[in-house]
Amino acid sequence: MKPFRTSVSGFNIKFNDKLIGKYGMDPIAFEAGSLTVRWYGIFAAGGFFAAFLLLMHRARRSAFIQKEQAADLAFFGVIGAILGSRLLYVIENWSHFQDNLFQIIRIDQGGLVFYGGFAGAAAVIILTCRYRNHSIANVADLFAPVIALGHGIGRIGCFINGCCFGQPWDGFLSVSYPYQHYSHIAGTQAQNGIIDPIVPVVPVQLIASGGNFAICLLILLLEKFRTPAKGTLFLTYVVTYAAVRFSTEFMRGDYITRPGGLTTAQWWCIPAVLGGAAIWVWIYYRRNPGAQQQS
Repeated sequence: MKPFRTSVSGFNIKFNDKLIGKYGMDPIAFEAGSLTVRWYGIFAAGGFFAAFLLLMHRARRSAFIQKEQAADLAFFGVIGAILGSRLLYVIENWSHFQDNLFQIIRIDQGGLVFYGGFAGAAAVIILTCRYRNHSIANVADLFAPVIALGHGIGRIGCFINGCCFGQPWDGFLSVSYPYQHYSHIAGTQAQNGIIDPIVPVVPVQLIASGGNFAICLLILLLEKFRTPAKGTLFLTYVVTYAAVRFSTEFMRGDYITRPGGLTTAQWWCIPAVLGGAAIWVWIYYRRNPGAQQQS
């Protein structure tokens, strides 16, 4: 087994335009014979594990579901998430896979689209809830902070893997990906008119990760100090995540085209924010009919 690898260039920390720290970066954690283990896969697995632990903790305190039932939902949800996220990525990048179909199953190398995974997991969990007579609203609330936690950890893997990278930026916390391990970034930047070999970029993946952790904390605090109506914790997640995602997409540098000036994810975020907020307000007034008369 080869030891953990580091590079001579990588994550820079700057303050007042002065470099105060530099940390090596390499998408590969270690190699054992023909087996190559990437940090992306490690953090994706770590995200699933941490999310599962939080789910079990919440299920133990729940009055409507048992731990074993929640674990079953998580298992089916993970399968749906992996299939859905990979399917959408393959559809969006079919030209890369049409001559090498084996690469479709190599999810350890990256290539998972969140909204595809979200839709896949939601479809599987909804069907399972209907079959087992679980309240869909209660289950959605149960999973809301769990999704945010797992996604936040997984985004750290994106950062090390060099996918979903940011716009050019040479200021505080800029990232200088070493060319020998991240030549694909230089290729994308060249298509966007940047001819220098991998210019420093915004660590947008870490910003997105922090946003997910903040959303997880917000939902847990709302649950602890308020008595939210059924389904509103999940709607809080949908609205806040879509708002964070819409904002961070402007920092992304891995897109070649932006239809209508926005990324595909941003176009999904708009109905998610508006629809989620509208349903949240409807639930609120339905629960508090007097509030509508006072307003």
